[in-house]
Amino acid sequence: MEKEKLAVFSIIGRGRQRKDKTRGYEQTKYVFNPGSKENAYETKETAFFGISLYEYLSKKLNNVPEKFVILGTNKSAWSELVSLIPEEKQGELSTIALYDKLYNQENDDSSFVSKETLQEWEGLLKEFVPSIRLYIIEPLDFYTYVDIILKEIDDNSTYNLVFDCTHGYRYIPIVFSYAVMLAKKLWKVQQIRFFLRCFRNERILQYA
Repeated sequence: MEKEKLAVFSIIGRGRQRKDKTRGYEQTKYVFNPGSKENAYETKETAFFGISLYEYLSKKLNNVPEKFVILGTNKSAWSELVSLIPEEKQGELSTIALYDKLYNQENDDSSFVSKETLQEWEGLLKEFVPSIRLYIIEPLDFYTYVDIILKEIDDNSTYNLVFDCTHGYRYIPIVFSYAVMLAKKLWKVQQIRFFLRCFRNERILQYA
């Protein structure tokens, strides 16, 4: 019997201004299954929950996602994905230059993240996470969400889908959740899991 493939879809928003005047999400460690001595798992520190979810699925559950799809707007905090790059590589001049370019586009009120810049960023991240895909979307464009799922899911395979709506911007999680549920009707989707983090005392204590 063919094993189901795993596809993770995660929403990234804009974040907020931090104490050091930069914009993004707060750095924290995430704890999965905190009430279980055997199954509890604490991730490395990161600002984007989707990265910790990917780590948990890959390392704790030994189920590496075949697709790791991240969706956001042209003002989302895409630069937060830098923690997917090993620390020893983050200091390379080419990485710093691309990171600065992306961060400035995110946070300059007169600009936005271009598809070209995001493609460059995706290309760099793929060196370390080959399954990653980055998409700029319009919040209410339901048909684009369906098209993305159609593009990323192989018709001939059975999938389990994971949808992380933790950092979703406004109504994006609601609209995209309809697209995910539609996928179960149209494609061979065995299971859908929804994740939403709860930030408390600088830790993720539980998810749903």
